[in-house]
Amino acid sequence: MPSRRPSARWPLIALLPLGLGAWAPIYAGVKARRPLWTALGVAWTIVAIVGYALSAASIHHRHGDTAAGDCLLAAWLGGAITSFLLRRPYERHAAGLATIDEPPVG
Repeated sequence: MPSRRPSARWPLIALLPLGLGAWAPIYAGVKARRPLWTALGVAWTIVAIVGYALSAASIHHRHGDTAAGDCLLAAWLGGAITSFLLRRPYERHAAGLATIDEPPVG
């Protein structure tokens, strides 16, 4: 089975539900050595974790449902938007590395 290009999988990764798509900027930031990209992905992941914690706490106390939902929605939207904004710069970076790594012809 032929492997798909990483850029073809990017929308699938970026749109993972519940803030899990924030891993795309983390991955891109680490690979491209861009700390800001990594920090953005980590920030959205933290927002998702806070949402999970508020959701777990609201089961017993019946408050915080709205805050939990808001955090999870913000993490999902923020991670997806950040992922799509970083996609082109990451692809340009990866393409630049590919041309450097190619052996000279001839």
